[in-house]
Amino acid sequence: MKTRRLMCAGLFLLITLFSNLAMAGIIKGSIVDKRTNEPLIGASVLVRETSTGVVTNLDGEFVLPNTPKGIYTIEARYIGYQTILLRSIKVDGNVPLVLHLQMEDESIQLAGAVIVAKKNRASALILQAERKLSTTAVENLGAKEMRLKGISNVANGVKKMTSISFERSGQLIVRGLGDRYSTTTLNGLPIASPNPDNKLIPLYLFPTSTVQNVTVSKVYEAGAFADYSGAHIDISTR
Repeated sequence: MKTRRLMCAGLFLLITLFSNLAMAGIIKGSIVDKRTNEPLIGASVLVRETSTGVVTNLDGEFVLPNTPKGIYTIEARYIGYQTILLRSIKVDGNVPLVLHLQMEDESIQLAGAVIVAKKNRASALILQAERKLSTTAVENLGAKEMRLKGISNVANGVKKMTSISFERSGQLIVRGLGDRYSTTTLNGLPIASPNPDNKLIPLYLFPTSTVQNVTVSKVYEAGAFADYSGAHIDISTR
């Protein structure tokens, strides 16, 4: 009796399975490039409601077998192409559903690029060219030149420039003019001295490793503060 019940249950499952297969439909077709009509290999085709999908073969063809009867949304995707969505597609178990899809390129417009050229003002050649083109009396010293000459800080570098010297107290002398007649800036901005008796900040405080270049101007110019008659020393950091 028990064996008969098991046989009946198995027969019922087989009948149900075959009936479902008989009611299932087939979705097949191909995907090509709309412009060139070339087959797209590896494009994905997905039936959203069933979460089943396939990819196209070498001929751009695909087959989705055993799709239950119903109305579905079919999605086709391929890298570099616009996604195709087919909504309310009816699948009938009696007749295979054949789809021939054409995908368009996904045009991507890039924003304009702006190229900005910057001078390497640590280079001795660049600074030498600046001195030649300058209309004022300017001297400069770059980081590369300071390293080659074994200069450890800005004070030792400025000593190498003409008509500049230091007193024993460390004050800067430009063409015989003392500390109060010159000015120092850091990256173009005024920098105060930690010593209230001196106008200029001690230049030995700036090691070569932190400096890109040092520019010394000995005449007035429109782009600098007009509170000096000796020299304007501008320290540019890396």
